[in-house]
Amino acid sequence: MAYKLMVIDDAQDRREEQYIKVLSTPDFETLYIWTRSDLEKHRDTPVDGYLIDIFLDRGDWANANAANLLKEFVQDA
Repeated sequence: MAYKLMVIDDAQDRREEQYIKVLSTPDFETLYIWTRSDLEKHRDTPVDGYLIDIFLDRGDWANANAANLLKEFVQDA
């Protein structure tokens, strides 16, 4: 059974390739979240763990940080 991992990052252009290299194994079922609107769409998607960029300061994130994101989305999950 694969570990369901949600990756939340605003730097798709800089990091997507590295994430895919590391996480594209049968051990992981990875859901990539690149925008805040993506996160809203997947708010209720059950996952086993999160990998979160500490500073979300690009795109529609409005300078969110990991602490606020954990409080707003992850704790409610």
